[in-house]
Amino acid sequence: MPIQFQRYQSEIERHKSCVETCNVFDLDLKYRNVERIATDDSFAQRVIMMSKSAVSDRPEELQKAMLDMLRSPEFFQAILPHLNQVIYNPEYRGMDLQGIASRVDKGTQILLQLKYRELAAAKAALPKFDDVGFRCFSQFDEDGILHYILSLIGTTTRTSVEICAGVGYECNTANLIVNHGFRGCLVDGNPVNIEKAKLFYATRSDTLITPPVIAQAWLESDNIDELIRSHGFIGTVDVLSLDLDGIDYWIWQAIKCIQPRVVVVEYHGAWGPDDAKTVPNVKGFSYSHDKPGYCGASLTAFTKLAHSRGYRLVGCNRNRLNAFFVQRAIAEDVLPEVTVASCLDYYRCILNREELREALALQDWVTV
Repeated sequence: MPIQFQRYQSEIERHKSCVETCNVFDLDLKYRNVERIATDDSFAQRVIMMSKSAVSDRPEELQKAMLDMLRSPEFFQAILPHLNQVIYNPEYRGMDLQGIASRVDKGTQILLQLKYRELAAAKAALPKFDDVGFRCFSQFDEDGILHYILSLIGTTTRTSVEICAGVGYECNTANLIVNHGFRGCLVDGNPVNIEKAKLFYATRSDTLITPPVIAQAWLESDNIDELIRSHGFIGTVDVLSLDLDGIDYWIWQAIKCIQPRVVVVEYHGAWGPDDAKTVPNVKGFSYSHDKPGYCGASLTAFTKLAHSRGYRLVGCNRNRLNAFFVQRAIAEDVLPEVTVASCLDYYRCILNREELREALALQDWVTV
């Protein structure tokens, strides 16, 4: 144990009943493995804010002791060396830390589903996407939005396909796979990510017997369709998610073997509603920091493609990064089409438009 950490060992143990109310520390204090707790500088502030909420109903002296400890630079310095061990090792469930602030358990999700359906059946006012988002495994609030959409339109095959799923436990379909019994296909080009994903799903009781298909491949428009087909995903699937930071437009255009009812794409928010732009369909395309903003496609480009394939835009997530499309014939009364402009009104999109204007103009874009 780091020597700086020893002085906080007794403090943590002394207030253990208080600390255990804060899920951030649950996995470690439960096993008295306090030195496995890990964080980074930005996460430290979130821990403090969450802990304020978690201990607010405790005696004032316990609140002060706990928060003083959390604020201590020595505390975070002592545990920083364990960041990679915890955050990136599924065995320790470190990935749960990143979504702790808005995680919603399976039971709550079932109750939410019933409520959404009750509201729809009564033709009552339905919540907006900004109000239903939450994360269990998604990077932001995509889990909650997908849960809301599927609660309203129902499921059919309970299957999902995610392209560029990363480590497999911070992605848009992991919640469906883990908490809702979906048969999933997770594809990523990074072999390290693939091994992490396999370990994660092999060690969870929910997926131990029926893990998702996890495939490693560098994705191009001329191999994506056969790749999906070769893993047994054909015909109707409930969800397709794309997040390549590259030739996303061309990948979706090339997928023919499945007919997803819902499609999630990450779009380039720096382009305006009149810009139907995408990077060219170049083999081996990879995002480079030397070319800031040169990746993906505009929301207008995706929406034009969606219309050509029988989909409508129904909304986006809160920070205007991911757009959601639903097949035209499905639940149009409860999920009406929205405008592209409504998904580009966030201040971040406006700032990016100004900051990246010159950089985008220097690159080769295709107008679709």
